[in-house]
Amino acid sequence: MKIALLLLLSLNAYAFKAVNFSARFGSAQVDSEDATSSGTGFMIQSELFIENNWGVIATYGYTDTESDDEVATLSGNLRSELSIQNSYLQGGVFYYILPGLRAAAGLSYHSIDVEINEVNRETDESSENYLGYFASIGYAHAFSNIILGAEYNMIKFDEYDQSGLFLIIGLLF
Repeated sequence: MKIALLLLLSLNAYAFKAVNFSARFGSAQVDSEDATSSGTGFMIQSELFIENNWGVIATYGYTDTESDDEVATLSGNLRSELSIQNSYLQGGVFYYILPGLRAAAGLSYHSIDVEINEVNRETDESSENYLGYFASIGYAHAFSNIILGAEYNMIKFDEYDQSGLFLIIGLLF
């Protein structure tokens, strides 16, 4: 079994011209029908180059956001605080428009934990899973095998819109 897995991985490695691994850290904002929350997030991303300027992308990300202040609920009578944790997987394609300038798009899967703290009520917690889509544009430059840059990422899933600016730190293989 281990030999078959090793053989499969080594054969797939020859199908790609290069591989980038990067970690991305930055800000995140989540807009929902009820409120806006902001916070921080990170992504671990891999670019698998099929040709010199395009290929497939795979990403794991996590954001933790909270409403800045108390926000009004839909009824307008009570006040509440909103907290959203989003753990997600993304898969898609990327294309380098110019050297260093990359656009990417694809599908995403989200596991969301939402906590609403309303005045004079119990905390309302819920967990949901959603399918969505993403698009990003960013610039990165390779210094030998080190990659540095920035990326703007937008995600849409169910009633949520998430966006964020991330700093890129990575390795080129």
